[in-house]
Amino acid sequence: MSSHSEDKRSEIAGELVSVIVPAYNAGRYIDRTLLSVRGQTYGNLEILVVDDGSNDDTPDIVMRHAGMDTRIRLIRQDNAGVAAARNTGISQARGRYIAPIDADDLWAPDKIARQIAAVLDATETIGLVYSWYTLIGETDDIIGSMNNTPEDTEFLQRMCRYNVVGNGSSALLLRRAVLEVGGYDTSLRDRNAQGCEDYKLYFLIAERFAVKAVKDYLTGYRMHGDSMSGQVEQMIRSRRIVTGEIMARRPALTAELQRGNIRVMRFLLARCLRTRDFDRARGVIYSMFALDPMAAMRELGLLVLRGARTGLSAASRRLGFATRQRFLNDDTL
Repeated sequence: MSSHSEDKRSEIAGELVSVIVPAYNAGRYIDRTLLSVRGQTYGNLEILVVDDGSNDDTPDIVMRHAGMDTRIRLIRQDNAGVAAARNTGISQARGRYIAPIDADDLWAPDKIARQIAAVLDATETIGLVYSWYTLIGETDDIIGSMNNTPEDTEFLQRMCRYNVVGNGSSALLLRRAVLEVGGYDTSLRDRNAQGCEDYKLYFLIAERFAVKAVKDYLTGYRMHGDSMSGQVEQMIRSRRIVTGEIMARRPALTAELQRGNIRVMRFLLARCLRTRDFDRARGVIYSMFALDPMAAMRELGLLVLRGARTGLSAASRRLGFATRQRFLNDDTL
């Protein structure tokens, strides 16, 4: 190992990581989220929970955890949205690295340790390290998985088509990179277009810094009716605003971004069909054809094909329950 690499490892190893937990009326899940954060094998953490004007028992649960773990600090603010809550946490963070996690998601115990190790192994400045993730239900059962790892030279092209990172809880971010691109975009909430704040941040960072992936399922991303990704019209509007800004800045990516917009609509359409929300499904189909009829036909064909050959088999359900403890280990409770 070169002396430069040794210097880098000694500089980064043991660095403080600031965990940012935006929380609004999160009393149903935040206890399990904080248990998974407190159970990290990487111990040098500060855990900043930003209560975004909750009117449930969220602050009480956080303070109970803080009484058992001095790394936890509760920050309270009037309701301003998830992007503003994350930015508040980042503004008060002391760590070189930022690890956001939504107040209903879970981490595997070695999530942060594996991501720091990825930074240590890199030869360039890493702005973003993400992990693969599983989709979890309301009782933490695993209902699906996502494992996106494009080649480094293809990352931005893939990001045009879909959010490769996939959610707001899988990333470890260099704080300097986050600040350089302006943090999370709070204006989307003002435009009734919340949903793509994390996607926009990741894209901006990837334009300036290297990105790495840890090829393991280290994040549990919760799917339930109250999640932001369930707000179909809002998500479509958010995606179109954010990609429109990218197109204006990088017109050469327009075709890939439009392809991605159709693909996201297909994903949202599938969710509508699973929940039998046929009125919203019709609206999504209309939006797809209004944007690009030919692409809409292709994506609808894919949806029909995949629907015919997928579905959660008994074997995958057993796998989900068998691996549930990947995210909540009884030994850490």
